[in-house]
Amino acid sequence: MRRFSTIFLAAMLASTVAASSASAQVFKYKDEEGRTHYVTDADKVPAKYQEQVSSPHDLPKINKVKSLSGPLPVRTSTEGSYAPDGSKKVEIFVTSWCPYCTKLEKFLREERIQFTRYDIERNKSGARKYSKLGMQGVPIVRIGSTIIPGYNPNAIRAALNN
Repeated sequence: MRRFSTIFLAAMLASTVAASSASAQVFKYKDEEGRTHYVTDADKVPAKYQEQVSSPHDLPKINKVKSLSGPLPVRTSTEGSYAPDGSKKVEIFVTSWCPYCTKLEKFLREERIQFTRYDIERNKSGARKYSKLGMQGVPIVRIGSTIIPGYNPNAIRAALNN
């Protein structure tokens, strides 16, 4: 009987947590720098952005990835060029809080690959360049005209060797 009570209590707790998370509302607003913010309470939206909030915002669907160990797709952009001396220009688009951005920078330094770093939340020109790429998420690597989403050392090496 005690085991049944424990299982019943666990099931009730799980259903309560699932029900409370399923009914959560999310509100979206953009600040003066164009950054998008999400909050779970409309009262948490600053007064000057209240007019942007009329109803709860549906969150984008989450893409489920089976494994991050495989290669990510590489996209070629029409923008970007090679440096005059023949070496390829490497630009990275990162944020301060992204762990894969930190791994990317460490990899580039260890491989002695020169790069230009743009923190897309703190650097306006970097944010503009990032938005022109038409990509989402960080890190993003641009090597010449090749765009590499995510942290992918093999794709970086391949782009540098081509």
